[in-house]
Amino acid sequence: MDLMTTEPTTERPTTLSVGIVMSVVMACLTFFCVFVGAGVFGVVGGLVMVEEGAEPVVVGLLGGLACLVIGVFFLFQLLTLYAGWRAWAMDKTWIWVLLVLSALSMLNAGMLTLATGVVTIVGCVQALERLKAA
Repeated sequence: MDLMTTEPTTERPTTLSVGIVMSVVMACLTFFCVFVGAGVFGVVGGLVMVEEGAEPVVVGLLGGLACLVIGVFFLFQLLTLYAGWRAWAMDKTWIWVLLVLSALSMLNAGMLTLATGVVTIVGCVQALERLKAA
């Protein structure tokens, strides 16, 4: 029983808890790598293009395109963090969202990403089965 309500709560599977923690750590690591990589690449790349005599318009267009790509990664990771937070409370909709996001993140095919995705997906399936049984 939840202390704030009279409704019985479903216990969160340990696998889901581990998967959410791993997903959050991966999202934070991705934030760090994207921002550091984008900052270094943006400054060095911009300086090299200006030194080589590239037009400022070309530099601006490439910078804008880079911001668009980084923005997509940023929004994906932000959605992963929010879905993990909501799935921690055993919200069925957000467990589905976390499951889909974990499957999409596995397309990266890095070893750590695959391990995180598998653990999170297994935990999401277990949580959905418990919610269905409750």
